Amino acid sequence: MRTIIVDGAASQRRILSLLLETECSVHADSVDSPEAASPYAESDRVFLDASFSVGSVAPAGVIVTGAAKQDELLARRIREGASTFLVKPYMKETFLRALDEAALMANAAGSNS
Repeated sequence: MRTIIVDGAASQRRILSLLLETECSVHADSVDSPEAASPYAESDRVFLDASFSVGSVAPAGVIVTGAAKQDELLARRIREGASTFLVKPYMKETFLRALDEAALMANAAGSNS
């Protein structure tokens, strides 16, 4: 499964990369902006910082990341088409739940095509 992490903060990209590698044995490419993500248009899953619009990335399973205090921004990204969200700081349980929710959404979308 091709995965891309789009976040302006290098530390956040590294944390998500480590979680994906240790919990899922998945290597993810990471970039600091949606513009830099264009070579990854065929990604199956995108972790996207809430400061970026969902429309700025490929129509993959989008998991929006943000702080709990950004609840309105997270809700806006879900309305834009994100599969689910992941609140910082990342916890193993919520990380895995977000992956499951995104997979369910992707499967549902695939069966409706």
